[in-house]
Amino acid sequence: MGRLKSLGTSKNIEDHTKVNMATVGMQAAGLTGMYRPGAKLSRREWLVLFALAIALLLFWSSGITGAVIEKDAADNLRMALNLKHTGVMSNSEQAPFGPSMFREPLPVITTLCAVYAVDAVLGPAATSQYFSGERAKLVKYQNVFWLGCLCVALFVFVRRLTPAFHYAVASILMVNLLLLEPEVGRYMLDSLYTEAPAAALLTVSSLLLSSGVLQKRALLIMLAGICFGLLALVKAAFLYVVAGIVIAVPFASLLNRQLLPMMTLVRLAAVLGLTFFVVVTPWMYRNYVSLGTFGMASRGGEALYIRAVMNEMTWEEYFGS
Repeated sequence: MGRLKSLGTSKNIEDHTKVNMATVGMQAAGLTGMYRPGAKLSRREWLVLFALAIALLLFWSSGITGAVIEKDAADNLRMALNLKHTGVMSNSEQAPFGPSMFREPLPVITTLCAVYAVDAVLGPAATSQYFSGERAKLVKYQNVFWLGCLCVALFVFVRRLTPAFHYAVASILMVNLLLLEPEVGRYMLDSLYTEAPAAALLTVSSLLLSSGVLQKRALLIMLAGICFGLLALVKAAFLYVVAGIVIAVPFASLLNRQLLPMMTLVRLAAVLGLTFFVVVTPWMYRNYVSLGTFGMASRGGEALYIRAVMNEMTWEEYFGS
């Protein structure tokens, strides 16, 4: 009996040692907080979050006005209105309204939903009334949804990195302080530019991807692929970014080969890539059938050319980007 007890104790010590070694390995790779969520929130912390949510809603609402929707944002609104009135996603200002891939489709679709919601309350109106005034203000309220998603995802992300509640709250406050800068506030709140949905979807996608890789859960990777696909339907450049991520995921095993086996990550990367293309392929196929090109957005190449050739970037800016 004594020998059996001794063996059992030795087995427990061996298992405990393995767990400690695994934890040390994750700490060395900077992964412990990501892999193990923080403690449950206390009642006081929930009250803090509730008060913060109310304050943010008031802050965001105060930053949305009936100011004119123009430039790039006007394209999204025009395509949404044309889709509503003609059934064609077109950027044309007058007939004939031929199909267009001038801009990515997701902001157009969310704007269309906002237009329908406004019409349900105020009734239909002429197209020009949506570009400024009360209807423009109401359509812009979709940005509140995207900023809400961004803050929730950011809070969860920071809680995965550290159990400190105040760090997660501070990260939300820091992001929203940026909105006080007039130009940032205009792009994120008081117009229909794509920065707000892109920021939200990028944060959610990154959270799902990192959690899925560290927990080796295919479902989380599939959700990440869906969100990355939606992100590419907001910013077409992420088609290339995600291709790079799919290639990079298996190399996460270099951080800790015991915890992150290479072949497991290869399978997860395949799931990510497949799910991503399931989301973006219908839009690309639509463009191929209607416009003869299997692409995401016709303006992408133009914007890339302008930024690459006409903008003067320093080496430090290139390195940072």
